[in-house]
Amino acid sequence: MNGYITLDYELGMGQSGTQENCLFEPMRHLTAMLDKYGVKTNLFVDTAYLLQLKKLKDLYPQLQKDYDAVIDHLRQLDSEGHALQLHLHPQWCYSNYDGKKWILDKKHFKLSDMSLEEQKQLIHEGAALLNSIGTRKVNAFRAGGFSVENFPELYDTFLAEGITVDSSVFRGERLKTQYHDYDYRKIPMKSSYQFYKDHKKEDPKGQMREYPLSTLVIDAFSYLWMKKAKHPEYAHLTVSKKKWGDAVGIGYPGGKLNVLKIKLKMLLGTKSICTYIEHDENIEKVYNYSTKKYEGDDFVIIGHPKCLTPYSIEILEIFIKNHPEISFKLF
Repeated sequence: MNGYITLDYELGMGQSGTQENCLFEPMRHLTAMLDKYGVKTNLFVDTAYLLQLKKLKDLYPQLQKDYDAVIDHLRQLDSEGHALQLHLHPQWCYSNYDGKKWILDKKHFKLSDMSLEEQKQLIHEGAALLNSIGTRKVNAFRAGGFSVENFPELYDTFLAEGITVDSSVFRGERLKTQYHDYDYRKIPMKSSYQFYKDHKKEDPKGQMREYPLSTLVIDAFSYLWMKKAKHPEYAHLTVSKKKWGDAVGIGYPGGKLNVLKIKLKMLLGTKSICTYIEHDENIEKVYNYSTKKYEGDDFVIIGHPKCLTPYSIEILEIFIKNHPEISFKLF
């Protein structure tokens, strides 16, 4: 079995939080654990953030410090054998800094909120920046918010940048709001597959390969029960469940009533349980389901440093120790 630990290396989209708490500190703890097993990660770096830092750093001394610190951190991770990959949250291109904090744009959360030419330029600039930082060329992409419904229009752009892997598909899920737009309910029942243009359809003649997030697809009632279920096998763990990150997510658009409607729609029919590291105990359940349900030998884990806790890292370590049959790889 091939395992891929993927991390969305990013700040908060509602309130940014700090690099130290959202990125540097949790990564120190995570990589220290992974080093014991020789495991490396696929870091999907929010390069739109890096580009905006680079653009504004000459105006604000703090941003110069932040830019230098995050570039140094990424170079260190690259030197340790982790892969730097392309991840884009376009809102950063429209966000500003007031001298004390980031003023985050909320109108351009999806790639499709930009013009097609702007999307292509962002992909080009993002890949070029990451390639200037790391020793290993970028070859994989993940869309911010999993939203890239216009993938066919960007396919050739990705190939031109040497990107032959996508991991934007959240298997079994759909969501359409101001911030998200995707429908991944009907994708191949394979753990990975080749595709041409459309990343939701298999085509052996394609030059790109999709690695969907591994998920467990269940009905809404089972999902709610699962969220409440106790996990006695981890009851002996005493480490903290408090996350290091100080960011705030973007949440859902609109008032309380609209948010409630969105959440109810998300529960209708089926619900996909993902391999979020920060959701701790679910990884084992998703793994058992995936190995039986899907054709292929790939298992994709996702996490966000800003959401990690000592507890979630320890659960991941238990999973790694319990499954020596998994060979963790880079894309």
